[in-house]
Amino acid sequence: MAISYQINKEKRLIIATASGEMGLDDILRSLEQLFSDPGYSAEYDLLWDDTGRTSTLTSEDTSTIARHFKYYQGDKTPKRAFVISKTDPYVLTRFFNIMTSISSQTRIGIFHDRSEALKWLNS
Repeated sequence: MAISYQINKEKRLIIATASGEMGLDDILRSLEQLFSDPGYSAEYDLLWDDTGRTSTLTSEDTSTIARHFKYYQGDKTPKRAFVISKTDPYVLTRFFNIMTSISSQTRIGIFHDRSEALKWLNS
């Protein structure tokens, strides 16, 4: 499968949802598609829901994905909420640490529940 996304310009929010079996290349291609969309803005908040992905990623894959997110150097402080399954806390910790180190001008949140992530984005 792939990653679907919706860009809500009014709310300045992007919701991306992963589903099905996907490898690293599939995820990176989907990210590039999102980043090249004319409606995309790095200033918008982002909810990345990864709970529907059925494939397993290595910790190196996770590091590659985290590094692939575009850097943001603007005046605003957008939020990045990642909703992931509870199955691998090591990968979660690695992903969070990498995202924090590369995205100093964004606020990063890791969640296990999509509704909690949305509440955090709206706060």
